[in-house]
Amino acid sequence: MYATPAIAISLATCLAVVFSTAVGSNPVTYYWRYGEEEVTAVGDIVKLSKDGLCGDAKIYYPASHVAEVDTACGLRPLRGSGTGRPTVLYRDSLRLGYVISPINMFKVANPEGVLRSRDLVHSSVTVCVVR
Repeated sequence: MYATPAIAISLATCLAVVFSTAVGSNPVTYYWRYGEEEVTAVGDIVKLSKDGLCGDAKIYYPASHVAEVDTACGLRPLRGSGTGRPTVLYRDSLRLGYVISPINMFKVANPEGVLRSRDLVHSSVTVCVVR
């Protein structure tokens, strides 16, 4: 009697989790998802700096084999100071949190303020670079 509703609820919950993970709308799992635009944009951005980049852990993984990526200095623009080097930010990182590690995020209090207060070097649908 109770088995059918329980199975239906479990199935609906599983489908919701799979969907949110697949589209990257979950604030933790978006870190693990790389879209085609993101990979292309990061590939283009790596060419911007010969001295290395600042960026979070999500930037580090696809870019570190081509350029030096400092994950610590990427927090400076989010806290109001400069880095001297281009800082790569995923637009999702501004909305969902700067990825310090797979389980540790820094929530950005004023994402629009970060972009307004810095020189915008590159902007795309998924990635922006500030200096």
